[in-house]
Amino acid sequence: CGDKEDRKRGMTSPNATPSTPLSGGRSPEETIHTLQLQLADAQAKGQRELQAVQRDFRERNTKAFAAFTEKNNELIRANQRLREDNKTLQQRTVSLLADNRRLKTIIRLRQEGAIPSTDPSSERDAEDGGKEGECSFPEGRSSPPPLNVGERGRERKR
Repeated sequence: CGDKEDRKRGMTSPNATPSTPLSGGRSPEETIHTLQLQLADAQAKGQRELQAVQRDFRERNTKAFAAFTEKNNELIRANQRLREDNKTLQQRTVSLLADNRRLKTIIRLRQEGAIPSTDPSSERDAEDGGKEGECSFPEGRSSPPPLNVGERGRERKR
């Protein structure tokens, strides 16, 4: 009777040995050792699998980041080109507006008779490409395209 109580308290009977085989023929120490080895193997296998997944993730992430960086750089270059084009178009617009004002002034002065319709100074300016910052006339022309001044005047009055 005392043996059960002694075992509960961690005490063994004097004739019991720590290497007493269990039903499987192995001692508890051998079973524990075997389980510890299996646990160590499982942990090592899990660690290897985790490292493989991490390595794969890093490789994919590196490739994705490289592709992103390349695309981002392309977009930055395209944006820069668009900014340059926009600046050029703004300059061209300012120049065209200045030409338009100059031509309107010439037309008004011609209508008022202040300058003859074949003013040598305006033709010379057109042949030289105009004043600095102004646009020249289309190739092959030394003067602006003819305008139907009468019709334009009537359109404004409407």
